[in-house]
Amino acid sequence: MSLESSNNSASQYRLLLEVWTKPKKTIRYIVDTDPKKYVLILAVLSGIYSIFGSFEEENIGDNLSLLSISLISIVLGAIVGIITLYLFTWIYKLTGKWIGGKADYRELRAAYAWGSVPIVIVGSALIILKLIFFGKDIYTSEMLKIGSSTFLSLLYVIFGIIELTAYIWTFVISLKVLGEVQGFSTWRALGNLLLTILVVFVAVFIIVLVGMILFSNVAGYY
Repeated sequence: MSLESSNNSASQYRLLLEVWTKPKKTIRYIVDTDPKKYVLILAVLSGIYSIFGSFEEENIGDNLSLLSISLISIVLGAIVGIITLYLFTWIYKLTGKWIGGKADYRELRAAYAWGSVPIVIVGSALIILKLIFFGKDIYTSEMLKIGSSTFLSLLYVIFGIIELTAYIWTFVISLKVLGEVQGFSTWRALGNLLLTILVVFVAVFIIVLVGMILFSNVAGYY
């Protein structure tokens, strides 16, 4: 690899750091040069992190081995991450139009993916650290190993604080990059986000309601 290629590669990876402090400038550079840059990778990693987190909350380690948890999280997370990327991009486009948004699908996909950089990076690191320090214990209901160790209990709290901070920063950056591609202020970007959440909530509510009605009709028939 030539020195020029090496420097160019380093410059591209530096975008993953610059988006933390210069989100608008970074996303503008990305959508103007290569809107597809790292989008799928970020979506996949975001999905994997989400599934690992869901399994942690659901105490799935009571019934599955750590290897099973890891494999399912990676495979299912990749699928969920990509589906979520395209679904939310479409809803961002839909709701953004209602309030004057101008971004196209490629720009919105980039904004969605790059807005998640803090939690993707921090979350991925925390998954590894949790597996190293806590092992399967983090996915069990009793967490005996963590509960019996002051050091591990303290570490568990510290990891939680770091994760919460990353979530907050992800929220801020998401509004900034969304606003930049849509031509919105931060407040209007918040409106775009809230409308998107509302659409998802209504859709889920309707699906659940229809499912309950169909289930009750079938149950009544038998």
